[in-house]
Amino acid sequence: MESLSKKSDGTEFVSIGIGTNLGDRANNIRQAVEALRNNSNITIVKSSEIIETEPWGNINQPSFLNSIIVVTTSLSPIELLNYLKSLESKSGRVKSEHWGPRIIDLDILLFGKRVVQDKKLVIPHKEITNRNFILKQLIDLDPELMEPVTNIRYVDYLKKLKEDY
Repeated sequence: MESLSKKSDGTEFVSIGIGTNLGDRANNIRQAVEALRNNSNITIVKSSEIIETEPWGNINQPSFLNSIIVVTTSLSPIELLNYLKSLESKSGRVKSEHWGPRIIDLDILLFGKRVVQDKKLVIPHKEITNRNFILKQLIDLDPELMEPVTNIRYVDYLKKLKEDY
């Protein structure tokens, strides 16, 4: 497969993180992926395996199931964000606390090599290099994938994160 930053035709790959720790977690992920698949502006290209992770921040909550899907889309980053937030809302997600429990969480992690600094959206997602499970899943999808600002491979961030523990 081509690098997950940009296809040879110029189309950008978008990495979307999916997380859930309430209700039927596996079904929550399946429903989110199905909703993305049914959007004519989005094409799913690849997905990581689903892994179980401990909660981050607020540790007094159930474990999460997490996955990353890679898509191409004709939507802009803000349009995609708005669509993902509408899916979260339709699934019953209510934002109650930072790093709290959730039925579904859909985050744009990467949008090709784009860098977005907006009050509603930051790309690359600011937690990528701090989260072991995100790094591992991105590396599994593309071992040569690089952070768009620093041009450092995510595998090197993972090595550094492990050294810091």
